[in-house]
Amino acid sequence: IVLRESVETPRDEEWDAFLALLTKHKNEFSKMKILVVTDGGGPDAQQPKRLEKTLDGQSIRVAVVTDSAKSRFIAAIISLINRDHRGFAMKDMVEAYDHLRLTQDERQFAEMALRELTPMIH
Repeated sequence: IVLRESVETPRDEEWDAFLALLTKHKNEFSKMKILVVTDGGGPDAQQPKRLEKTLDGQSIRVAVVTDSAKSRFIAAIISLINRDHRGFAMKDMVEAYDHLRLTQDERQFAEMALRELTPMIH
């Protein structure tokens, strides 16, 4: 899953749609890889609690890539409920891909998806 966020906090409807997607694929958490690139947006104080309920003790490999201190702090907090959740600076995209254990094809797909998604948020 590739997500591209702006500086805004996800609306509850957006967050709930994301949680519904996770719930639908709950049996695949161990294989799931999520790349989030954000300009500073991230979940509000209540949204991680709903994520924790959705994860139900399981872990998903997530890399949050941002130069925003606020978003990196949020990523650190979420890592308390999802042990495979890590934050990275934009300059560390390769390390984020490594954390996600992306193949070369998956890296190319992620880069293509990010190019397509980025103009939508500005």
